[in-house]
This record gives sequence, C-alpha cells and structure tokens, in this order.
Amino acid sequence: MPVQLIHSTDIDQNKWNTLVLSSPMSSVFGMSWYLDTAFSSWSALVLDDYQAGMLLPLRRKLGVKYAYNPLFVRETGVFSSMRLTNDLLMLFSKAIKAAANSIEIYTFQPLPSFNTHERLSQWRDLPDDSRQLLSSYNENTRRNIKKSLQSFHTITYDQDYDTICLMFEMHKLKEIDNLTREDIIVLREIMKQAVAIRQGFAAKLLHQDKCIASGFFITHNDTLLFLKGSASEEGKQTGAMHRLLHEVFSSYCSKLSRVDFGGSNIASVARFYKGLGGVDKPYYACRTSFHLF
Repeated sequence: MPVQLIHSTDIDQNKWNTLVLSSPMSSVFGMSWYLDTAFSSWSALVLDDYQAGMLLPLRRKLGVKYAYNPLFVRETGVFSSMRLTNDLLMLFSKAIKAAANSIEIYTFQPLPSFNTHERLSQWRDLPDDSRQLLSSYNENTRRNIKKSLQSFHTITYDQDYDTICLMFEMHKLKEIDNLTREDIIVLREIMKQAVAIRQGFAAKLLHQDKCIASGFFITHNDTLLFLKGSASEEGKQTGAMHRLLHEVFSSYCSKLSRVDFGGSNIASVARFYKGLGGVDKPYYACRTSFHLF
C-alpha cells in the first residue's frame, strides 16, 4: 500500500475533505479550507485513493526539511475510512520520517516509533436540554454567570470577526509568548473564511453597548470549536466570558453534541474550561531527533 506525499496544490480536495469528514477523528484542523488559510503550503501523506491521509506541514531551511504544526493548527493525525491498525500507523510513521529530517508534530493519536508525550485539550458534551448546563459548571462559574446577569449584560451574534481580532490583539498579544501581529492577520483570515462558508460566527457580550467579552466559534460536523476569545478588564471583573460561553452553549444544545475548547496545557486556562464542564482529552507531541535520509 503506497503512501504518497502530495502538495496541497495537487490534492484532490473533494476526496480529501470527504475523507476528513467521514473519519471518526474528523477535525476542522484537517479541512482544506482551514489549512489553505492557516498554512497555504501544506502537504499531506495520502494512502492509495484517499483511503487514509495525514496532514504533514513541511518547511525547508538551509536545505533541511522539518515538520511541525503551524500556529492555529492544534493537531494532525491519520484520518482513515479503514480500521486504524498499528501496521497502518507504522506505515504513516515511516512515511513521515522519509519526508522530513526534523519532526515535532502534534497528533490526535500516538504514532509508533516516535518519542511521544501527552498534551491536553479540553472538551465537553452538550446536553439536549440547555437547562442542564448550569448544574454541570463549578460554583465559581455559576457565581460569575449570576454576576454578569445582575450587571445587565446583553449578548449579540453576528459575523464581526474584526472586533474579535481587535479585542484579542488588545488583551492577549502581550500575554501569549511569540504571538505576533502577523499571526493575528492569519487568525482573521481563518475567521473570515469560516464566515464565508457559513461555519463561523462571532459572539459578543455588551455592557451599555461596549464590548467587554467576545469569542469566535466554528461548527464542524457535530462539534462547536471555540477558536479564540478575550475579555476586557471590566469583563474579567464581571464574569463576562463565563456568561458569554454559557449563552453560546445554551443556544447550541439542541443542535450540536460537543464543545472543543481548543484546550490548553496552561493550568489557569485549563481550570477555566473545566469550570465550564470541560474534561481533559489527550493529544500527543511526536518528535524525532535530526536525521539524514
């Protein structure tokens, strides 16, 4: 069974997207529209006639090929219409090592023959009845939602990704190591494209017409991805982000099955998501030391 390395310009996007959508591990991070925006020069390893495939982002520097996850692409992995066996995963592991001299990628399944360690994202299931949400939160989250309600905050839904990016840049740029304004431009393009294909929306919490918390969300299959969000100082003091996420979750309880918080290995961020009912879900850092072909 040959595995081919195919550049995105030569990918059969219909077959690729069908594979990603039908895979049990389906993820928006594997969809061609998302990858074209986040990392336009992406490549993929493809088995036979798209029976299985894996995003493999490659760069070249000083003649060295290296594989790594671009910013805003949390994980890659083997999407498959077949049962995933160790032999199949080994086939892809060998193909990765044949394609790159240096490898540090994050995957949703551990790959054989790589040095791996777990990283954590946070997810939660959505109940059918939104009235069950509050009881799934911790006490601090419920208290902050009550505080926001008492402050007469109002929520709006629209396609205003510019405000989301502006707030994110204002309140997060200095907090996140190595995040640049160029990265914010890429993030804006991801949001713009998600809106264009009607899979993305913005949610904002207002106090007297002033936005104090905002977030951008992407729907994929039965999952709601919380892509990015932020809150002003006023918003942080009045529980605005807890309230914003609660209202969004409430509106999607009868439509989607689960929430992907995007996740974090930072304890304080993970604790925030867990307060909203999130639970840890592992993904894997897969590395090899530098090697020659």
